[in-house]
Amino acid sequence: MTSNGVKKKIAIIQARMGSSRMPGKILKEIAGKPVLWHLLENIKHSRELTDIVVATTGKKEDDALEEFAREYGVNYFRGSEDNVLERFHKAAKAVGASDTDIIVRITADDIFMDPYIIDALITFFDSTYPYYRLMSNSLTPGFPYGLYFELFDVASLKEAYQNATTEFQKEHVTPYIRENEEKFPAIAIESRGVDFSDIYLSIDTPEDFERNRQIIEYLGSKHIAHPFRFNDVVSAYKHLRLSKTST
Repeated sequence: MTSNGVKKKIAIIQARMGSSRMPGKILKEIAGKPVLWHLLENIKHSRELTDIVVATTGKKEDDALEEFAREYGVNYFRGSEDNVLERFHKAAKAVGASDTDIIVRITADDIFMDPYIIDALITFFDSTYPYYRLMSNSLTPGFPYGLYFELFDVASLKEAYQNATTEFQKEHVTPYIRENEEKFPAIAIESRGVDFSDIYLSIDTPEDFERNRQIIEYLGSKHIAHPFRFNDVVSAYKHLRLSKTST
């Protein structure tokens, strides 16, 4: 809770410079700005989020992410490289989160997050809480890969942190919560009968980076600026005839 009793809604962005397939991708530039900058320029338009935290590791190579966060003016937290669950829990504590506050989990290589969708999901999650403790649009197929969200309360995050035992549960933040639905009832957000699962927007490889570059440059040519909307991104993807294998 904030000092005036308002519930916190915290976006925690999972980010690191290390990547086996594309090292340093988070600060690689598209249209003259780092990948992470484009994500932040989108989600900063959210009206529901009270805090945004870039959660990176304590490794030397991630000093660059701390420097970027300082220059951009966004909160950052540095923690475990492999135990991302612990990193999230400590990042939430670092901004003073209480048990009933809401976490929005985002990965830094998913740069097209739509702040208006974030706001709608936060509002819906908050209205159903505590009946639902986890909300995600990745539980069922339909949304583009790279536009996935997970929302959960801090109490669930804390319990997962205290009880997770496997490497998988610690590396991926929410497996413990997903595996214990009797404690943490989950709701799947679906794409209303339209299947976008053939659209790939996350940046894992140089080919993915090139695909995102084309989309951003196309949107710029149409005078579409941040925040990029879901429909605009999907339309650009289809107009450019992109695919998972396109270059």
